[in-house]
Amino acid sequence: MRIVGLIGSAIGLLVFLWAVYTHHVSREAHILFHEGSERGDHQKLTAANELFADLLRLQPRVLLPMHWAATQSSRAAILRTLGQMEHSTARLEEAVVTYRGALSECPRQRSPVRWAAIQNDLGLTLWRIGELEDGTARLKEAVLAFQAALQERTRDRAPIQWAITKCALGFPVARIAEREGEIRLARETATAYDSALSLLTSAGEHGLAAICRTGRDQLIALLNKNPASEGWPGSGKLPQ
Repeated sequence: MRIVGLIGSAIGLLVFLWAVYTHHVSREAHILFHEGSERGDHQKLTAANELFADLLRLQPRVLLPMHWAATQSSRAAILRTLGQMEHSTARLEEAVVTYRGALSECPRQRSPVRWAAIQNDLGLTLWRIGELEDGTARLKEAVLAFQAALQERTRDRAPIQWAITKCALGFPVARIAEREGEIRLARETATAYDSALSLLTSAGEHGLAAICRTGRDQLIALLNKNPASEGWPGSGKLPQ
């Protein structure tokens, strides 16, 4: 019995040491990611990416699926940031694979809020790839990802997140409309901008509102130029 007790104590100590160490690694990785993102520091972002990769090896997917998914999502955010800095589709494609891996262990039924956040981030990544590539395949995937996020990010349940995703949706839609002349979706998306802008402004999210306004203005300019936009006022105002 004493041996069993000693084994139990040893296992408990190992679990405790594992928890302390993984918490330390995660904390350091997040600090490096935050500082690297704020300062555009490629070296810190790369170091954060390496730490998250190490952390994944310490979090068995089978035993800790939600922890693994959270770490995958964090690593994907770093890869997306690096991809944007480097104008690298390879980094961005790796981020897409990583986000989709996280989604496989974080289904909507299990964690709807986190699922929606990952879908939104996946949409941002696919949009960035679409901006760098010809065609509209990745842009259309971005639209689908944002639309999926909006299934959970409704105006009633999560108004700020709803507005953010609604605004983000406009960017790939504008590019698709520009490249393919797909005006219907552009018009539908444009009509949602005013309410999203109003919500963000009233909530004091002026930086996000400015980004949203940029997307709205791009769509308005596109629609005003397109002869297929019947009934579009051409005055910079959104249709009622």
